[in-house]
Amino acid sequence: MYQCGFYESDITPPLGCSIPGYFRKRLGEDVRDRLHAKAAVISDGKTEVAILSVDNVGFYSKIRAGIQKRVEEYTGISSSNLILCATHAHTGGSGEDRQTNGEIDALYLEMLTLLAADAVTLAKKRMQPCALRYATGNVEGHSFVRNYRMRDGSVRTNPGWDTTDIVEAIAKPNTELPVLFAEDEEGKLIGAITNFALHNDCVAGNAYSSDYAGKLGEVLKKTYGQEFITVFTTGFCGNINHMDYIGKTSRNYVDIGEALAAEVVRLAENTEAVSGAVSAVTRRLSVKTRNVARSELDELREFVKAYDAPTDGSVDLAYPEKIETKYRYAVNILQKYENLPPEKEVKLTVLCVGDVCFYSMPGEPFSEFRELIKEGSPFKKYFAIEMNGSHHGYIPTKGLEETAVYEAGPISNSLSPEAGYRMVDALLAMASEIVSL
Repeated sequence: MYQCGFYESDITPPLGCSIPGYFRKRLGEDVRDRLHAKAAVISDGKTEVAILSVDNVGFYSKIRAGIQKRVEEYTGISSSNLILCATHAHTGGSGEDRQTNGEIDALYLEMLTLLAADAVTLAKKRMQPCALRYATGNVEGHSFVRNYRMRDGSVRTNPGWDTTDIVEAIAKPNTELPVLFAEDEEGKLIGAITNFALHNDCVAGNAYSSDYAGKLGEVLKKTYGQEFITVFTTGFCGNINHMDYIGKTSRNYVDIGEALAAEVVRLAENTEAVSGAVSAVTRRLSVKTRNVARSELDELREFVKAYDAPTDGSVDLAYPEKIETKYRYAVNILQKYENLPPEKEVKLTVLCVGDVCFYSMPGEPFSEFRELIKEGSPFKKYFAIEMNGSHHGYIPTKGLEETAVYEAGPISNSLSPEAGYRMVDALLAMASEIVSL
């Protein structure tokens, strides 16, 4: 049997903290759903690995490093054996050490660092003999590719509810739901690691919320008991959200969480036993950054200087030609590319628990990269996890650089078009390395 432990820390911010995720300033005014950092620690007696998932839009360098350092100091688990990922909740607290709302955000970031790391420490303290079981299901009808081909030949992101000019979505969402269950010696389920590819951006407003991922965990507690912990990891969903523009409907986060929970419960009755060693491989890969000409930056700089209309910072993806959106794009592009190096280093981690493989990438890869992993993976049981470590923005597929696709534009994607493919190739090579051990 394996040794497994689970724990969740409440990381709900005080009111008044920043809520990142959009181009405008938002401060927490209420609590819709509490936020958590949830951890699972697994050992085969020789190697320990941990997965820590935090209800947050994403981490930046100082916060990530602080969490990793505290985890290693208290548990001995190095960052090479840790997947530290955000659920990418757009109604979570700040994870940004570069832009904060003064002292209250600074205090929260200190609290977040400590409590998130402590979730791993406390999960380790609760380790017990466990059987691990794996299953994969599907949940359809809640996730949609948000980039559409229009009648004029263009491709647009979130094109609006007027479907007159929409032809079709340019890809299909991945609706798989892999689950790794942990069962104690008495046969009781104590926790699960889950994965689904859908933006945690289904809740509007200025109230803190863990979105559909939190609702999934809440429903499963009602089924398996309040001690049951669901460590949710977000799948590759850079181009996936909850809005069906062709069907003119938008899915509610509660409904999504309940649908996922129902599938988890169904899967628990038909699982496959997991056996084998626990392994971890981490690599650092240097990838080229996007090239934005100096002349383009100069033009944007002149545009920003000339712009004198008030703006609340809002961006309308359906109408990128709007002056307000152009202004916000220009400001953010200048900030991003002014001192961008020609290459960036990205961290890739592969964890294997028996014949189950956890592939993890930074940033927000498009759903299609999961298909590439599925095709090339030496493991047939796998998770594809985004937002591990640094953000690095969206990671789109090739061929969209000159379109109006939001995720492929310079404001959202600072890496070269080949970056995602190189990361996938590296991950598959790392998995093959584990197989050969």
